[in-house]
Amino acid sequence: MKVALTAISLSRRIAQQPVYRLVKTAVGVFIFSLTVCSCSGSPRYTRSGDSLDVYTPQHLERKVRCCKSSDTVHTSIPTKPHTYTLKKKGKASYYGGIFHGRKTASGEIYNQKDLTAAHRTLPFGTMVRVTNLINNRSVTVRINDRGPRKRNRIIDVSYAAAVQLNMIEKGIVPVSIEIVSPP
Repeated sequence: MKVALTAISLSRRIAQQPVYRLVKTAVGVFIFSLTVCSCSGSPRYTRSGDSLDVYTPQHLERKVRCCKSSDTVHTSIPTKPHTYTLKKKGKASYYGGIFHGRKTASGEIYNQKDLTAAHRTLPFGTMVRVTNLINNRSVTVRINDRGPRKRNRIIDVSYAAAVQLNMIEKGIVPVSIEIVSPP
């Protein structure tokens, strides 16, 4: 009985030590982080219902066939043809001065004098033709950011693109966008 009481009091003394608490906390944080990390894992740029199909490596099938006449192995990776045929109409706005010199979502520095734009789903580097439906002016821009934040708009163009589209005074204009070339 005395040995059991000594073991209990010893375990209580160990539990009061700061190192024991630190180890216990570290194990708890490790288990929590494993749980959180295992819950994520959706592929990027795969959204159902979009007219733009961006294929990730998991969509590719790898076929290997051997020729009987030789020992060479031919590998082919068949892919579906990319359907970069996005044509949409909606409202466009522009962003300029306060964002000049800041990082964009793609990691590059925003320059208001470049012909760039922000789109919610198109891959970075996609070239898009934006046409102002009021005056029929058009400009080709490169997607390098995410946006616009407002729901009723489909694209945010840079200040330089807004000047070419003649939309500085209005701020928001009806436009049509069309993909010129994929990234």
